[in-house]
Order: sequence, then C-alpha cells, then structure tokens
Amino acid sequence: MESLKKGATKEDLEKSQASVSMAQASYDNAKASLGRSQTLYQSGAEAQSDLDQAKLDFANAEAKLKQAQADGILLMP
Repeated sequence: MESLKKGATKEDLEKSQASVSMAQASYDNAKASLGRSQTLYQSGAEAQSDLDQAKLDFANAEAKLKQAQADGILLMP
C-alpha cells in the first residue's frame, strides 16, 4: 500500500487500531465505574478508598487511551 508510512505495515496499522479500540473500551468502562463510585460515595454507600481506586483506574485508562492514540498517529501516513 502506497499510503503506509515507511516501516508501517497493514498489520501494524490493524494492531494499532485494535489497541485503540481496546483502550477506548477500558476508558469507557472506567469512566462509568467512576460515575457509579461517585454516586455511591455521595450517598454514603461506598468508602473513600473505593472512590480513590475508581479515580486511579480512570486516570490509568485515560493515559492508556492517549498512548494508544499517539502510537496510532505515528503509524499513520
């Protein structure tokens, strides 16, 4: 394929797209979990440590998504 950057194969691009999709799913799940944790914490049904863990999980998922997106951009023509 002419549109592939030097060194990036079609397989590389497909793997990158799959990584972004997986990271997006993890991000969406972590965001939803954080929302639920915030609601439960505000109602007194969840401990601060559980909310803190949900915040950490969300931050990690967000960072992984950004990294996967950045890696994909490097492969794009």
